[in-house]
Amino acid sequence: MLPRRPISLIFIGLLILSLVFLGCGGSVDTSPSRPGKISGNYSGCATGAFLGSMESFSSFIASFESDTGKELAVAMWYVAWGTSFPEADCNNVRSYGAIPMITWEPYLATAFTLEAIATGEYDSYINDFAIAAKSWGKQLFLRPMHEPNGNWYPWSGSENGADAAAAQTYINAWRRIYNIFSGVGAKNVTVVWSVNHRSVPTNESWNQIGSYYPGDSYVDWVGADGYSWDGNSGEPTYETFSQLFSTVYATFEVIAPSKPMMVSELACAEGADKDTWITDAFNNLKGASFSKFKVFAWFNINKERDWRVNSDNDALTAYQNAVGDSYFIENIP
Repeated sequence: MLPRRPISLIFIGLLILSLVFLGCGGSVDTSPSRPGKISGNYSGCATGAFLGSMESFSSFIASFESDTGKELAVAMWYVAWGTSFPEADCNNVRSYGAIPMITWEPYLATAFTLEAIATGEYDSYINDFAIAAKSWGKQLFLRPMHEPNGNWYPWSGSENGADAAAAQTYINAWRRIYNIFSGVGAKNVTVVWSVNHRSVPTNESWNQIGSYYPGDSYVDWVGADGYSWDGNSGEPTYETFSQLFSTVYATFEVIAPSKPMMVSELACAEGADKDTWITDAFNNLKGASFSKFKVFAWFNINKERDWRVNSDNDALTAYQNAVGDSYFIENIP
């Protein structure tokens, strides 16, 4: 009769075998499926980024995390309407331990984008997307119709009448989307209402940030997008983090005081002061004046300007030092 092996050794052997078999398929998401919405009730600010095409996501994230010395808690990308729920991309993001954030863009074959959504013309598509997101079953951020207070998207107030009625139609369209997700029981989907940090046009009463707020019952998080440009080619000039986000942060505290906040797009153009800008930005993010910002997503591509954190060695070093602080977390609890 063979001697009996200790139970602990048997357990260890089985564990090793299970890891080997799981590893045969590549990266495996071992995180639990948590169907509830992301609360934002945690300490620190979660690291996030947009890295470019999802076809090259694996190489992008490996390079980004190696360069910066920090893993991503959130990976953001853009999905045009008409596209089915990107389950494979979400699985890939989760395999790296990050939470997907889908920026959902309704580029529609109509001049009346908001009216078409608000009156139900796209209900079937929204419903199918929502059901697929629910079936996927893991937590994700969904950011529909972002930056409505700008004048560059077909779902903006400016492109849908440029008046108070346009802002109300945006709200109606938003609520319809949110209600469809709620109706199918997609509790794993955290919906982010995201605006540009400054309205364009600026001084129109109908185009103020608060004019587009759908209401607390239809929003899970609020977010703001902001970029520090270089002032070339007629674009806005250099602005500090505080100059970009102080006003919109104060607005959020008035119109949505109970909602967690995020910096849903963030970057600085390449220039002599980029490293200083990065250091200052992250000092602000971990400061008391912006403590409700619980996620940031760096726009890490070379588009219009070189927004990447590694656009030069000084910028990369500044970013490494900044996110190296324990305040910036690699996983959302």
